[in-house]
Amino acid sequence: MEDLDTCFLVEAGAGSGKTHSLVSRMVSLIASGRAQTEGLAAITFTRKAAAELRERFQIRLEQAASSEPDPGRRARLQAGVATLDRAFLGTIHAFCARLLRERPVEAGLDPAFQEIDEEEDGRWARAAWEAYLERVRRDAPERLEALRDLGVEPRELFGLFLTLHGYPDVEPVVADAPRPDVGLVRQELLAYVSRARARLPRSEPAKGWDALQKRIRRISQEAGHLPPGDDVALIRLLETFDVHPRPTLNRWADPDTAREALAAFESFRDGTALPTLRAWRGHVHGPAVAFVRPAVELAARMREQAGVANFQDLLLRAARLLRDDADVRRSLAGRYTHVLVDEFQDTDPIQAEVLFLLTGEPLHETDWHHLTPRPGSLFVVGDPKQSIYRFRRADIEVYHQVKQRLLRGGGEVLHLTANFRSVEPLIAWVNRVFAGPFPDQADRYQAAYVPLTPVRAASPGTPALAAVPVPPVPHHTRADVAREDAARVASWIAWACGGGLELERSPEERARGVDGRARPGDFLVLHRDRAYLLAYAEALEARGIPAEVTGAKGYAGAWEVAAFLDLLGLLADPSDPVKLLAVLRGPLFGLNDGALYRLGRALDQGWTRWLEAQVDGLPDPGKTALGTLRAWHAWTESLPTQAALEQILDATGLLPWTAVAPAGAARAGNLVKLAEVARAVGSGLSFPGMVEALRHVVETQELEAGSLFPGRPQAVRVMNLHRAKGLEAPVVVLAHPVGATEHEPSFHIRREWGGARGRFVVRAPSPGSGNGWGTPRVLAIPPRWDEAAAEEARYQQAEETRLLYVAATRARQLLVVSRYLGKPELSPWHPLEEGGALDGVPELQVPEGAAPAGAAPSPEQVEVAPEIVEAALRRTEEALAWARRPSSLHVAAGELAALAAGSPPDGTGIREVEAEAAAAAEVEAGPMDTEGAGPEPRGLAWGEAAHRLLELVVVAACRRVRGGGGGRGSGREAAPLEPMEPGELRGLARHTAREAGLEPQEGVEPEELLARWMEAFLRSSLWCRLLAADQVEVEVPLALALTAGELARLEPQAGLRVTEGIGEATPVVVQGQADLLFREDEAWVLVDYKTDRAPRAGEEGLAALAARYGPQVRAYAEAWRRATGQPVRERWLYLVRYGRAVAVP
Repeated sequence: MEDLDTCFLVEAGAGSGKTHSLVSRMVSLIASGRAQTEGLAAITFTRKAAAELRERFQIRLEQAASSEPDPGRRARLQAGVATLDRAFLGTIHAFCARLLRERPVEAGLDPAFQEIDEEEDGRWARAAWEAYLERVRRDAPERLEALRDLGVEPRELFGLFLTLHGYPDVEPVVADAPRPDVGLVRQELLAYVSRARARLPRSEPAKGWDALQKRIRRISQEAGHLPPGDDVALIRLLETFDVHPRPTLNRWADPDTAREALAAFESFRDGTALPTLRAWRGHVHGPAVAFVRPAVELAARMREQAGVANFQDLLLRAARLLRDDADVRRSLAGRYTHVLVDEFQDTDPIQAEVLFLLTGEPLHETDWHHLTPRPGSLFVVGDPKQSIYRFRRADIEVYHQVKQRLLRGGGEVLHLTANFRSVEPLIAWVNRVFAGPFPDQADRYQAAYVPLTPVRAASPGTPALAAVPVPPVPHHTRADVAREDAARVASWIAWACGGGLELERSPEERARGVDGRARPGDFLVLHRDRAYLLAYAEALEARGIPAEVTGAKGYAGAWEVAAFLDLLGLLADPSDPVKLLAVLRGPLFGLNDGALYRLGRALDQGWTRWLEAQVDGLPDPGKTALGTLRAWHAWTESLPTQAALEQILDATGLLPWTAVAPAGAARAGNLVKLAEVARAVGSGLSFPGMVEALRHVVETQELEAGSLFPGRPQAVRVMNLHRAKGLEAPVVVLAHPVGATEHEPSFHIRREWGGARGRFVVRAPSPGSGNGWGTPRVLAIPPRWDEAAAEEARYQQAEETRLLYVAATRARQLLVVSRYLGKPELSPWHPLEEGGALDGVPELQVPEGAAPAGAAPSPEQVEVAPEIVEAALRRTEEALAWARRPSSLHVAAGELAALAAGSPPDGTGIREVEAEAAAAAEVEAGPMDTEGAGPEPRGLAWGEAAHRLLELVVVAACRRVRGGGGGRGSGREAAPLEPMEPGELRGLARHTAREAGLEPQEGVEPEELLARWMEAFLRSSLWCRLLAADQVEVEVPLALALTAGELARLEPQAGLRVTEGIGEATPVVVQGQADLLFREDEAWVLVDYKTDRAPRAGEEGLAALAARYGPQVRAYAEAWRRATGQPVRERWLYLVRYGRAVAVP
């Protein structure tokens, strides 16, 4: 670590202290004076890893500063501690965002751009796809017809769109393949069907048709209805041959006939059907890619116009900025003198390019493959044996390329092999198992194996390896095997946590008072994939062991989400009788068939008119259920969309109900996350529109399941293997011993010096899968796909070996492997058993007297008196009523007025002494014409456009100030703003109008009307004061935390009612975004923009607007005062339509 003039690639094996080496290098750079903290950039794989790195760096700096004897080095270390926050420690995406924010103009970005995460990017992508399809339907419907002529529906290309959207740097390989002539194939098919049908038994066999017979019968039926000349129908029929059915010999006339039928099927499949399908799919590929590519370009334009950037935007724009602008590159390279990278094996090619462009020489070279990092400028740590994110653009070939560039440039490769994590017997087993699958020398597919050297000794008599035997289940179904394994694993963990297992503790743990008894937090349960994670959490919690699920596959199996979505669907469309019956019969109300029958008779089968029916005469429990549904439906019409959804969720009691059920943290977390998704997708939509958007997201995107308590320490962690990267635990269980499948490659990317080219298969969700999780159907294949697929399969197989290595190296003391005895080859962990690697390891059995392995403990059957049951039900109802009470309220500042419901307690309002002079509704001097406010633009888009243009006008004025930033919350201070030029204003108005997609209003162009509004703003006294302000802040996010009682007293106008549901002490968080704050004479002025029309003419109408929005503006002012300690002297509404400012008392 002391050779600071050399670039290093540290290949650190599992548990060998990668982060320790990184921190040691950083401390040495500071102590030696080779680097200042502001010149350090430490890149990590996750935000969590960045936080841990920052903590460890600070501790090591402080320790080094206190123990350093040399005065000069000690002074530099002390300075490093004082300026620690100037160093960059974060993800590569955050680092690229920082580079772009430092040079937004050169990067061609809005200075106020915002990064979006993967989920939000998915919503942007969906919006772009829908917008693109709408444009095609409107402007070029012939393109849709051309697709359908090929048997492709536009919706089936969404998967291809997402793939190309995720690889914007890759050029798809296409070819102009001719349309195959399928006339002769049709004749051959009909001839085959005639012969195959003759071999079938005349009647159904006693045990039913076998798989081959079913397939032949289906093909025969569809061939009989094949439209003449319909190539698409023929291709669909040929697709049914792409299977491998096996005959049951005793269900045929004789075994020879069965064998002949199979041979004929395979001959037609391999000689005619599959070659024809391959030719057809090759023909479809080019048009499919050509149709999708404009949608990818539209998505990029939409993000750029909206001022948002996804992860790929950040990487590509940062690389382009460094590659194309030598001055910027020189400046940033001088700013960040030393770059250190953790988990480098998971880097993607663009990340590597950014790092080499920043640290490499010569500066005039733009191809990163030809750059050599400056001596000592680059320090990367990684383990190629743990490169497991190829599906997320990680490329082990890039790792090898970087390694060779470093070596050729005078850098060195260090190997860290000492394993400080796992005990010696476990390391010996890992070395023995993986010495074969990994090669001795690295190649383009795989890393070389470097044996680990154990440091920790095992406790005498304590096994380091164990197995959980899972007996065979009928038909070897995944769900049944998962249930059986989950029960056994959960029972053993419950026994272990009950005192059955003693663990070795570190001296630090002993010092904290942690004894050797096993705790839930000591266990990590890993799955190869994301299926059935909840089954293990439920089994654990049924035995009293808390479990935390991470990485579950969306909402698969989440009945609570399905029930809530059914309810929302009914409230959005109350005339749908199927939805009504589903909700009444479902878990929310649970009406049985008899209750539904009586309710139907009372409604006279008027299920579609239940909202208008007289409730009083209806029988219970249907009467109560419909009354409840009516109340919830009323909320959808009287409350803002998001407020209605959250209030309905609270009223259902689903959150407390699911929270106390097995896997309750995950299930209740699903509902919380569903509300968050609704908040993101439902902005500006009606309640039915929000419900439709929410259901669409749930059905089409693989959302990760949520959790009420993410990261709680004393819970068994249950997760898929990819989420376990960088984690460890005393005990690791490799669970769910089924589901080992080879996934056919979907694409292959080849990166050459001139760029990246990719071959992408086009697949559509299986028919009827709904959520897209069924077996996909191949629509099109790229040219020379067979060779590309074989090459990609080699990369995938190599990564499977690395995944097993990661799984085997997570445990500190005990690694437990579930083994399915029915068909061991079905297990993803089966390669760990090969060669007898698990022979002789102890099998974990739950001792006698513990909970049985096959099921969760069940209570004894006892007689209970009816009055005891009634009392228990009353207590349950009281507990549920208490649980439904909101623990806190989150209110948008603009919705304060929507809380009206009765007379609030008396209060004095939010006041500041400095605001007394502005307490009256004083209106700026000047002509007033509320009658003639011009054209009547309506809709959310106009309001957003006006806000956006006002922000741009202020930001542009700030940007011209020397040294000013001008972005959101940029803190531009101590320099006067400059006036706005008319030409610049018109340009900004034109940009904003186009960005918002505004239409002309009463013959007036949108940019003209927006410019008119802005010209009035530039003539206002507010603008004159703004030009001379000391400091300017725009679009400032604010939050005001207080209790419901405090809010009622502070803002009686808001009408917040302290009721049974909202207590005096209920925490309330009021959130919003202040449009403009500026400081003059050491006091702040707050301005909020509104585009509303006044309800009445004259000053009385403007005063009404000030009264309406007063609670919102006063909440902003109070939040600013609490956050900064500086009061707001004046509060103003700027009414955009009228060019007027009204003081808010």
